[in-house]
Amino acid sequence: MTLIRQRGHRITPQRRLIVADVLGHGSAVSAQAVLQRVNCLAPEISMDTVYRNLYLLCDLGVLYRVELPGKTSEFELQSGHHQHYRICLSCGERKSIDACCIDQACFAGIDEDGFTMTDHKLEFYGYCRRCQTRRCEKNEPGKKEK
Repeated sequence: MTLIRQRGHRITPQRRLIVADVLGHGSAVSAQAVLQRVNCLAPEISMDTVYRNLYLLCDLGVLYRVELPGKTSEFELQSGHHQHYRICLSCGERKSIDACCIDQACFAGIDEDGFTMTDHKLEFYGYCRRCQTRRCEKNEPGKKEK
């Protein structure tokens, strides 16, 4: 809450509930899940309010937004250091890649026209071992679909 206040944002009762829910959850959450939980305590909180607060927490570096193609975004706590992720397109499993695999030379010339880079995000999409196995079993010739 201190960080939110330091950045000039008010601490409203709705914001307090949303932040407490997300921080207390401990794993990735969807906006819909947050809304369902906080609506038990404050039915007047809307989905827009939840999203505004989740995006604010992302802007402040508290949360990381995970986007899966064709699925709803999820939000998880930042670990405190720069990370990249590999994400399974089937089950949504996320594994962090602690090292930044982008060479600083890639950024050469990025600010030639006055652009100031503040951050970057790199996600690798594919299928985890478990989902690959399921996909292979499903596609085996002679196997009947259930």
